[in-house]
Amino acid sequence: MGGRLKFGVLDRYIGGQVLFATVFGVVVLCFVLVLGNIFKEMLPRLVDGQVSSEYFLRFILYVMPFSLVFTIPWGFLTAVLLVFGRLSADNELVTMRMAGVSTTRLCMPVFVLGIALSSMCWWINVSVAPKAKTAIEQMFVDMATNNAQAVLVPDQMITAFPGNIIFFRDEVDGKLQDLTLFKMHKDRRVDNFVHAKEAEYEQDSEAMASYMHLSDAYIAMREKGSDSQGVREWSHKWIRDSTLPAIDLSKLDNRRLKSGMQTNGELRAYLNGERDVELNKEQRNKFRSEISKRWSFSLACITLGLIGIPLGITAQRRETSIGFVLSLVVACIYFFFIIIGDTFSSKSGPLPHILMWMPNVLFLGLGVHLFRKTAKR
Repeated sequence: MGGRLKFGVLDRYIGGQVLFATVFGVVVLCFVLVLGNIFKEMLPRLVDGQVSSEYFLRFILYVMPFSLVFTIPWGFLTAVLLVFGRLSADNELVTMRMAGVSTTRLCMPVFVLGIALSSMCWWINVSVAPKAKTAIEQMFVDMATNNAQAVLVPDQMITAFPGNIIFFRDEVDGKLQDLTLFKMHKDRRVDNFVHAKEAEYEQDSEAMASYMHLSDAYIAMREKGSDSQGVREWSHKWIRDSTLPAIDLSKLDNRRLKSGMQTNGELRAYLNGERDVELNKEQRNKFRSEISKRWSFSLACITLGLIGIPLGITAQRRETSIGFVLSLVVACIYFFFIIIGDTFSSKSGPLPHILMWMPNVLFLGLGVHLFRKTAKR
């Protein structure tokens, strides 16, 4: 009875500290990495009345799920490093081990929390985050249709308008400064290139069309014909004042099929040919890679928790800065492989899947080695 009580107290003591530090870390990371940028970009538009408070709050609500996929593992790793670093620095771990409690048994609450958090990340990855991304996409479609001015954000590549990529440096008195616009062909090549010193956006919501009035513009257009070598030629002209043809806002809802916006069940349905849409080779590769990425990402809490325990004990520091720096280095290395794998997601073969699973294999192997080495001390 006494042994069970002792272990129960230790479980609550260690598990409670790790859980509290994890929640605190996730909240801080979400605020610093996610909400900070949202408030920086969206708050001025909320004040100017370009974005309603309803859209603003909905955007925050939809952004949180797929930001948690990163912040939960990172927050858990930081918590493990901080808690075990403090326990080691205060010699509490030595006291517990002298009382007959093994290192493996001491870390059991961390393993349980890691499994629980990984299960939560898996649920977010395969179901919640794709639905949230779809909701954000639809929200931007609604905003662009009703008030496109809210979508036009300086210093960002704007792809909300089908067949157009827009970029501008600043907005002064409702006019877009240093505007660059690409008119894209359906096969993603550039048909027209426009650069204007100043542009004014006009929207006709009833006609579902929008116009771009240009000042001091340079326009390059790809000719329909080709030269003797079969190369398409370009025509160039400078225009002081001009109006670009209307952008059909009714096409905003005709979005491309994106793997990140489908749940796992929907991805498998497309891959198995259960939907009316026929996937090309690139799409099939992306869909398969997306499934691998989600499963790999879901194990992040278990992997990072396992490697965080020996690193925290070895560091023997109570300072928050040391734990945060360690977690930053480990998390960046871990996420780097998955991000690189995602860039090769359209490639056929095992490379994208190997890159996405590599951090788990490497860190789990290293974590088991370091943990066994620490437990034998």
